[in-house]
Amino acid sequence: MSARIFTPVALEAGPLDARIVDQAAEWLIRLQHDDSPAARQECAAWRAADPSHELAWQRLSAFGCELRASAPPRAAATLDQARAGIHRQRRAGLKWLCGLGLTVGAAWHWRASLGDALPMQAFADISTGTGECRTLTLADGTQLILNSNSAVDISIDAQYRHLILRRGEIMITTAPDIAGRPFLVGTGHGAIAPVGTRFSVRRLEQDSNPIRVAVFEGAVDIRPQGSGSAQRLHAGKQADFTYAGIQPEIDLRAADAAWTQGMLVASRMPLGQFITELARHRSGLLRCDSDAADLLVTGAFPLDDSDRILAILEQILPVRTEYRTRYWVTLKRR
Repeated sequence: MSARIFTPVALEAGPLDARIVDQAAEWLIRLQHDDSPAARQECAAWRAADPSHELAWQRLSAFGCELRASAPPRAAATLDQARAGIHRQRRAGLKWLCGLGLTVGAAWHWRASLGDALPMQAFADISTGTGECRTLTLADGTQLILNSNSAVDISIDAQYRHLILRRGEIMITTAPDIAGRPFLVGTGHGAIAPVGTRFSVRRLEQDSNPIRVAVFEGAVDIRPQGSGSAQRLHAGKQADFTYAGIQPEIDLRAADAAWTQGMLVASRMPLGQFITELARHRSGLLRCDSDAADLLVTGAFPLDDSDRILAILEQILPVRTEYRTRYWVTLKRR
């Protein structure tokens, strides 16, 4: 396969508006799982509405389409079931604590602390391996998606709906609850309470392991454990927080949810950041030398085959991939 196939379209036109790139990414992801005539017609109308729409579409789809042609097919709506048995002894303890008549404020503090009180991996109710994404529907109708190498505890009873993120990243679409039970997500740094919403929570692999919250619909309240008050985060925004407080919110890109569809979407993303994201879906050590880290990547990449993505990066960027072993890979500048 020649390098020309992977050449980005019309690079001389320069960068595109981030909102248009996001729209193109949304169409690309939608058509991957809804290739109906109606969806194709709507996408064609959007592309024809503005030259920048067509340019964004071509830039993103140029790589993704080639990858999909060679990658094994993915199921569009596979729902994995949670493990049949949830640890009864731990759940009995949760119910006993809830039975003490905890106020919602006390529940915030308790669940936030509990996020780090248990071993990080050994007793998680639901977990995924590297490169695995799992979707399930909880007992209350809430949809939960776990990203690669993630783990979460679940407790739903007559009084509360609780999740604890142990590692990785989850996407939550809450369901209305006729019983009016509070829904809380606990982490080691604090807790998150949604307000009828779709949002993601990610434990970042950085110093102090901050928690990143991104809101795609509705709003959430974030309460750091070391703070006396909660801060509301609305749709279209994301923010990182630690035990001590919340960082300033920033705009959210729709493409940030592409992982839920098995995609990694990049719009002029530094290669170092791109490799960090790709490494989450690949076993072993995957890194990028500092002299190549500032190269920019644009495209939509299905995550089925990371070796294929690395091969394409060699075609579109001045880099080479050095394999010491299958599990020790470094990208270096040519």
